[in-house]
Amino acid sequence: MSLKRKQMSIDLKTKQLILVEVEKGTLPKTKIAEKFGIPKSTLSTIIKNKDKIDEAVALGSTNSTKRLRKPMLEDVEKELLKWFKKARDSNIPLSGALVREKAKEICTSNGVEHMACSDGWLWRFQKRYNISCHVLSGEANKVADEDVNKWLQGFVKVRQSYSENDIFNIDETGVFYNLLPDRSLDFKKRLHIF
Repeated sequence: MSLKRKQMSIDLKTKQLILVEVEKGTLPKTKIAEKFGIPKSTLSTIIKNKDKIDEAVALGSTNSTKRLRKPMLEDVEKELLKWFKKARDSNIPLSGALVREKAKEICTSNGVEHMACSDGWLWRFQKRYNISCHVLSGEANKVADEDVNKWLQGFVKVRQSYSENDIFNIDETGVFYNLLPDRSLDFKKRLHIF
């Protein structure tokens, strides 16, 4: 009767250490497998997947990553990622719902009908590309002085057509219908992938 070996997951950090040890070339592969307590077949798989591991590290995957999964529709995600980066470079705030809608739009334009674009998919997309939700801070883009002066001149003309009894101060009423979100999805670290 043979004993079944317990299956174990190896995190990305450990896989990197294993690859460094292999690249040193000071120990035979059998000894490296013993040193890390893994079967030789697992070591071979790690070596075979070196490029995938390096890519995951370059994209900033967390050290707790165990499996390196590729997206089901890689072309759709690449196009979505380009759109995402362009939008964030333009300081456009992005919510999860907006990213999911854009993903659906890309799927439709590419003839893909079976992609769900669910919350789970969004979570995996964010994890794959090291995206998280951030509070937006910093100064807004400055408006040109000439634009401000032009608007004020127009406002003075409009104001003259009303009597004093018809003018109200509403600076404290909180008209927020055009207010942009104060949070957005963004890269944890800026990627140089495009």
